Order: sequence, then structure tokens, then C-alpha cells
Amino acid sequence: MIAAPLAASPPAKARFNAPYDRWSPLQRLRHFHERNHVAFFPVPDQEQVQRARIDAVLDNRFTFNNETHDLPPGFDWHVNPSDDLEWQIMLHKFYFATGLGMAHQETGDEAYLAKWIELTESWIETVQPDLLAGRSMFNDPLFVAVEGRRIQNWISAYYHFVATNRHRLPPAAFHETLLASIEAQVAFLCGHLAPSRNHRTLELWAVFMAAVVFPEFQAAKRWQRLALEGLHQNILEDLLPDGVQCELSTHYHHIVLRNYLSFRRLAQQNNIRVMPAVDEALREALEFAIHVHKPDGTIPALSDADVDSHLDLIALGAELYDDDELAYVASRGKKGRAPATHLARFADSGYVTMRSGWGERGEAYQDERYLVFDCGPIGAGNHGHLDLLNIEVAAFGRSLIVDPGRYTYREPREDSGEINWRARFRGTAYHNTVTVDGKNQARYVRAGKARRCKIKGPHPDHELRCCASHARLDVVHGIARSHEYDAVHERIIMFVDRTYWLVVDRLTSPSEHHYDLRSISASRLSSRSASPAAGSITGYRAPTCSWSMSVPIAPVSSPASFRGPMARSAQHRSSASRSRRARRYSQPSSIPTQVPAIRQSSACDRGRPSAPIGDLYPALTSSMSRSDIGGGHTGICSAFRRMGTISLSTARA
Repeated sequence: MIAAPLAASPPAKARFNAPYDRWSPLQRLRHFHERNHVAFFPVPDQEQVQRARIDAVLDNRFTFNNETHDLPPGFDWHVNPSDDLEWQIMLHKFYFATGLGMAHQETGDEAYLAKWIELTESWIETVQPDLLAGRSMFNDPLFVAVEGRRIQNWISAYYHFVATNRHRLPPAAFHETLLASIEAQVAFLCGHLAPSRNHRTLELWAVFMAAVVFPEFQAAKRWQRLALEGLHQNILEDLLPDGVQCELSTHYHHIVLRNYLSFRRLAQQNNIRVMPAVDEALREALEFAIHVHKPDGTIPALSDADVDSHLDLIALGAELYDDDELAYVASRGKKGRAPATHLARFADSGYVTMRSGWGERGEAYQDERYLVFDCGPIGAGNHGHLDLLNIEVAAFGRSLIVDPGRYTYREPREDSGEINWRARFRGTAYHNTVTVDGKNQARYVRAGKARRCKIKGPHPDHELRCCASHARLDVVHGIARSHEYDAVHERIIMFVDRTYWLVVDRLTSPSEHHYDLRSISASRLSSRSASPAAGSITGYRAPTCSWSMSVPIAPVSSPASFRGPMARSAQHRSSASRSRRARRYSQPSSIPTQVPAIRQSSACDRGRPSAPIGDLYPALTSSMSRSDIGGGHTGICSAFRRMGTISLSTARA
């Protein structure tokens, strides 16, 4: 059953292969609805396709980034009702189109079909001419991927409204207009691909999707060759040898991986060959995904990221590769086999994860203890944060110490007098590390024609001195050397009996500085606070400073929303006990630097060659007794004192 025309469509005609080019619009519509030689699937954004949001779209009420606007009938796509450009970008990406298709498929209500046609025709009539003429309204390179995302969402909507529709089909004339627009947009995209990283990945995936779903187009084979070669190259270049996406954002890692796995799935369903090296790289990327997910099923918001869950992505990987460990993590321990590694080091990105277990030893999966440590580079592109030696901690289904993530990409004009939240959230003070004289770890200033804040000058040097695992103790030791000041920051994290952490920070310098230990407690967060400055746990002026912070584990109250400017407490508090204190030392205490080369645990480096590490770890484990571990923080400090390597305060707050 085909719907009557709801609006007049502009004349347009796609270029089809024979014999489709000789068919009538109605014949082509029926062909695309009834064909069975092409397999494909929709790729919905679960947040954007929620039924309440889709029903609101019927009344032109759109919600993006927690901001809702009611648009008038026949609204102008060029007008942004928000102060945030990203809101308008989200509108043009058409995530709601997939949701309209899903709702129509489930209910048969033609209001969803009518709204899809109305919004799609309106966009084609008013925006597409400028786009194809090179007059895109989004000239900022941060947003070039809008074209690729819209193509993906239009094809996902097509899956519901045409390919698998059990109800009334759209008018044949509109179907012709839609196909002509998709062809024109893909052709435009092929000539304007981003040069690298996540935008290029998204765009190539959109081109590949269009080529496979619409082989009837004359250009489909050429599109497929271009996209297949480009995706192979992008996967091998953008995924580091340790599997982490080169921008080093937990969010973009999973967004890119979702595109890659969707590409892999579509290729598999349509018998398109993929290079073996691609599968190897994707398996490594999935390995990082399972380790970085917290026991509650969400990811930490490291660098430009939001708190989210990508367990469905891991489940897709488990299905593609028939992997029991992926299935175990995707189901949070309900099926499959638990990973064997509790301490995982990702050498190229600098990430280390520590966890007490995977729920395989009688403890509930979500109650396991978890810590992620960042001791790596800032990352490619402009999504990295100045957060070297940053940590995030979770236990008993709760996040205890958190990274507040990106919050926004919007930057106000330099002369506006507004707070630049984008710059604040990328800065060192908004992370769980140490600031020196209140400075960022690298020069971060406004630059370029757009006067956006950019990282200028050398990035901080990073060194993961030690990452080792023992039956009683896991230890990581990272070092940060900034070019903005002469103080060197060392952080040692000890996971004792997989029960609690002892974090030791040591700063040494030939000159005097003011040091602040920053810690952001999940239990103190608010979603829209007017007072978002990060709290300083301790502030000391000294050439050299050392302190310890115990992170014991106990259930805490449920954290508030992670989105919005985050409230930072002046002092980290939780229901668990802790100890921390800073003392001034006239002479720097030393950790040996001339050390023999020894191998790290294979559980730590996941089978890769190990770099030389300091003798702190073997000396500590040989010096420690069972009573030291049983004595908790005080006992561990006693072992350190017997070694004579570092001085620690054991006074409890």
C-alpha cells in the first residue's frame, strides 16, 4: 500500500544502472521494497530514538544535548534557536529519522511517516542546494562529519519506511526525490572527505553503506572501491598498536569502533572481503573496550567524552568474532568466559586499568573495584585533555572519583566576558591529578582565525616507569614532565590485595612552587552547578612535596548526572575512611633511576615486550610481609620505610 503524495517534491532524478533506469518511479519503489539480494540494518542512536523524543518531534519539539526547543511549522533550517552550534548540528544529522521509522514500524501510525516526509523534503528543498554548491552552513572543521551522519541516518530510516515496511509505503515521487538526494550527497561527500581520524571514518562508512544498500546506482561500484580502500587504511592508521583510537578519547574510541564494526558486519552480510589485518586491529580495539568499561557498564569520560555505555557494541564484536570474553563483558557476567587479565596496560596510549575481578569469584560483577590511569600522550587532533596522571575510580556499582568529561565544544567570543567552559573542562585543574602554580600541563591559548583555544608548544613528556602485578599487590608508577614549569610529578598507585588503592604523589623541583592535588568526587556532582571550579584537596608551597591518598572501598550514594558544569568540592569526601597529608621536605626523596631491566607481568602488557622498569616494585614485594598488607595503609607505608625509598605521611584525615 502506497501513500498519496503529501507535498510537491522538486524535480530530481538519480542515475540508475539498467534495467532500473527504464522503470517507472512506482516500479522502482516496489523493487526496493521487495528485493532480497541486499542485506543491511539500521544503526540507531539509542538516546535519540526514545519514543518520548520521537513523539515530541511530531510537534516539532526537538531535544539535543539536554536542551529542548519548539520550532514553528515550516521552520528555517538555517536558523539556530540555541546559543550552542552543536544543537543545530544535531538537528541536521537527522537522528530522529530512524526513530520515526521505528515508531511507524511498531505502530503503523501514519503520522510518523508524514513527519519523516515533511522534514526530509523541507531539508532537501532549502539546504541541499547550498550544500551541493559548496556553501555549507557548517564551515567549521569540527562539524564536517554532519553529512556522513545524515546519510547514515537517512538509510537507517529507509530500512524501516521502505525496505522492511509492513504498513503504508511513502509516495513513489517522494521516494525518487529521496534517492536522488542520497546519491547527490554521497557524490558530494566522496569529493570532500575529511583527511583523517574519526570524521573520515564516519564519512567513509556512510559512503560504503550507500554503495552496498543501493547497488542500483551507477556510481555504487566506484563508491564501494573508494570506501573499502579508505576504511582499510583508516583502521590500520587510526588504531594504535595497542588497539586504542589515536585521539585517545574513550568516547571517540567507541564511536569510531561502532562505525568500523558496522562496516565489518555489513561486509560480512554481503560477502565482501576484508583484509585479515583489519580483523586483527578490530579485535585489539575491542580488547580496550572491555577493559575500559567500568563494572557498572559505563565508560569513564576521558578526554572529550561523555559517560555512556557501549556494551551493545561489545556484544556486536562477540557476535562477529564468536568471542566468549566479549560476550561475558557485554552481558556483565551472565554468559561467556571471564577475561583472565585484571591489570591491563595499553602501551601506546598510556592507559592502565586495574580491577579486582570480573564477578567470577562469587562477588557480583557490578561490585568489583576498578581504576583507570592515564599515563600517555594527549592524542591526535583536538580532543585530548591536559590530564596526565589522571585517575578514575569505581566500586560497588558506583563511581567514586570521576573525570567530568567534555561538557561542551562551544567557545564564546574572546570579548564576550563569558566563561569558556570548553577551555576549563580541558584544563589540568578539572582532572584528578596535580596542578603546579595553577598552570595547565601544556600551553593552552586562543589561536587561529576562529580564536579557539588550542594546545600550543610542546606536549608534556610522559613515562610509565612501572606496571607490574603480584599475587598480593599491583603497582603502576607514572611520571609527568611539563615544559611549562620545572617540577616533575610522579604518581605511584598500589592496589593492595585487590581491595583498596594507595595513591602516592611526589613532586620535585629545584625551585619553589604551589602544588594542588585535585580530586572530583562523584557523590558531590550536580548537573547544572553555578560553581564548577575544581576543588583543591591540598595546597602547599615547597620545592619538593610528597603525599599519600588512600582510596578505600565502600558503597557510596548514587552519583548525580555527569553532564553539565560539575560542582567540585573543596575537599573530597566519601563514606569510606582515607588518609592524606602533604609535608614539606628540604631534600627530594628518591626513587631509583639507574635500574636493571626486568620483564613485567604478561598479564600487564598482554603478551607484548616489556620496557625496563624501576626496582621499586620487586623491592617492595620482597620487603612486604602478610602483616603489612593486613595493616592496610599504615602497613604498606611501613614497607616503604624499611626500603628507605620514599617518605610518606600516615596521618588520617
